[in-house]
Amino acid sequence: MNRNPLAMVAKLSVAVDQRHARRALTADEAGRLIDAASRSGTEYRGLTGCDRHHLYLLALATAFRREALASLTPEAFDFDAIPPVVILSAAANKNGKRQRQPLPDGVVDAMRGYLIGKPKGKPVFAGTWSKGNTADMIRLDMVDADIPPTTTDPDGTELHFDFHGLRHSVLTLLGQHGADLRTIQEIAGHGSPIMTARYAHKTETNLAAAMNAVPRFAPIAAASESPRV
Repeated sequence: MNRNPLAMVAKLSVAVDQRHARRALTADEAGRLIDAASRSGTEYRGLTGCDRHHLYLLALATAFRREALASLTPEAFDFDAIPPVVILSAAANKNGKRQRQPLPDGVVDAMRGYLIGKPKGKPVFAGTWSKGNTADMIRLDMVDADIPPTTTDPDGTELHFDFHGLRHSVLTLLGQHGADLRTIQEIAGHGSPIMTARYAHKTETNLAAAMNAVPRFAPIAAASESPRV
């Protein structure tokens, strides 16, 4: 075609027409969620509370999507590498690339013990959990952890939390703890930093802290100084 027939169609604003806004967990909430799962006696589509404990822990340590986590077998973990990594195959990665994701020390210890006795070539997290409504699964543990599934931001937008919110959470926490956008992009496996920016949520506290770090360009008047007329 010699012209774009949609060239005159106005683009929708994501900020105005946002169908499903997610929120990120705080570090405290993430810890409570993992702990609640470890104590749960409820099974969900083949995953016990212990299974979900390790699933959430790994999700928060890798930022892997649900399908990627469901594809992992014991052979995907290389604890002898420096640093230890979990390897996501190209077929299981949304961007079509093989990814080696470094693992934090505490997660290495937890996953090393969890993998004992797991059959080779079989999914580490077995069952049909990834085919069901994982929002229902994670909200079972959110109730036990006293974490509300829905909150409201300062603008009044309703924010929801589901399993994919774990990915939002870890990428947001990385940004809040000083990781630069390029590093977060690599961890997320995104092809563009624009996509990464959608995941790394900022709070008003973060913005205020950033502005307070900017050098003062003019002296602040002393409290005792008389105001000029």
